[in-house]
Amino acid sequence: MKFSEKLQKLRKDNNLSQEQLADKLDVSRQSVSKWESGQTYPEMDKLLTMCKIFNITLDDLTNDEIKYNEVKTKNTNAFSNLIDDLMYIIDKSFSMFKNMSSKTRGKIIGELIILFLILFLFRIPFSYIESLGYSLSYNLPRGGQVFASLWSFIINTVYLILFIFTYLYIYKTHYLDKYKETQTNKNETSNEIKEEEKNEIKENSEPNKNTKKEYKEPSHFGGTLFTALGKVSTFCIKGFLAFMCIPFIITLITLFLCGTIMFGLLFKGIVYFGMILLLIAGSILNIILIKAMLSFIFNLKVNARILLILFLTGLGLIGIGTGITVIEFASTEFIDEAPKSKYELTTKNYEYEISDNLIIQSYHNITETKVDESLTDKVKLEITYYDDLMRVQPFENNIYDFNSIEIWANAKWNKNILKIFTDNLKEKKIYNYNDLFEYKVTVYTSSANIEKLKNNYDNFEKAKNEAYKHYYNNEINDLNIDINNLNNQIYNLENKIEELNDINENLQNENIELKDKIQEYKNNLHNLLD
Repeated sequence: MKFSEKLQKLRKDNNLSQEQLADKLDVSRQSVSKWESGQTYPEMDKLLTMCKIFNITLDDLTNDEIKYNEVKTKNTNAFSNLIDDLMYIIDKSFSMFKNMSSKTRGKIIGELIILFLILFLFRIPFSYIESLGYSLSYNLPRGGQVFASLWSFIINTVYLILFIFTYLYIYKTHYLDKYKETQTNKNETSNEIKEEEKNEIKENSEPNKNTKKEYKEPSHFGGTLFTALGKVSTFCIKGFLAFMCIPFIITLITLFLCGTIMFGLLFKGIVYFGMILLLIAGSILNIILIKAMLSFIFNLKVNARILLILFLTGLGLIGIGTGITVIEFASTEFIDEAPKSKYELTTKNYEYEISDNLIIQSYHNITETKVDESLTDKVKLEITYYDDLMRVQPFENNIYDFNSIEIWANAKWNKNILKIFTDNLKEKKIYNYNDLFEYKVTVYTSSANIEKLKNNYDNFEKAKNEAYKHYYNNEINDLNIDINNLNNQIYNLENKIEELNDINENLQNENIELKDKIQEYKNNLHNLLD
């Protein structure tokens, strides 16, 4: 197999793209493409680096007589691979922070602190899972405490491992790799020119002894348990952040709607600048949070400087808006009564003949009784309400042999209510608008009739209780009848079961007798044959 074909297979089997392999070799992607197409041949130092990446010998890599399936890779220890990964992170971190400016260094440290807090929030679902284990342990007759302790140890260990590996994996992929990519891109142009100037490389050339040896990224990095756990944890974090985006998006929509209302009131002369500033600040902070979460979920590039400026602006607007809102609401008068408006109270009267079965039921809390001795055989109802906003009328209903007068009320929407509210806001006054939808019921009759109405109501309550009692007794009787029927069915089924058991027992006895007779016939037959 040719070197170009062998290189392509080794790269694919190690789950590396041309760009990733080029990054490990500190060359351009075009150089790797030319090697795999057979247009050029790598230098000796690159060949030696490839041997380290693919864990093969130089002869296995360059000898065309050796087939690909004969190449034997080295089995590395997982623990040693993990140590190499950590050493790579420490080495690259030292190099990265050493070459960075203090401003960039502070920015990265701040982002890492935020990442730490986000991962710390994942303790919440793990704590819930841990509490489920404790709840289950209470139901275990024996060994409950042992199970709870073991469960807690497992959950905490899993969380700690995922926390550490996720933190290191995100740190490596989002900071170290990007820093290395930036450093590689600076030399990419010069490397491409050098590659194009070289036409051929001798196959058996001696390695350059003056070549400076650098600490290379471990070849197994990206295929070990470390990377797998990192990817799983990253997926979990992205799912958690995607779920957390939903309430923030709903909040943002609500803030936009409220802001639209506030701007509409502003054009009507109702000025509450503090509320507007608070809505703007809340929208800015929601947008920042949503943008930050979406950028992490979909690996989008964000301008951290702009986000920081917007965040500080939002905090500033919250402070200013809160102060202005306090001042504006302090100058607003709250009045516990219905607002003065063009609506006038309407009073309607209804009369009913007094009788032994007349009752008056009002489910409203404003009901008053007044004595009028001239009404010896009548009862007068006086209902006061805002006719433009309410519809109130008595309703006669015969129930339990009583003539019940019930007061029914329904609110009617009037567009002028909004105008009254806005006019009050212009005057910096807020009234009790519920009073506009209140109504008052006054009962006029003689003192004797009042006592009769009270007695009628007491009798009505007794009749109602008796009716309920009768209804529930009937229900109970029906249920008892059903229970008796079911008990009879059970009794009949049990008798049938006993009968079937007797039949089954008789059949078994007959079966035994038949078997004995068959055996006797067999014995007689054998005797006859003998």
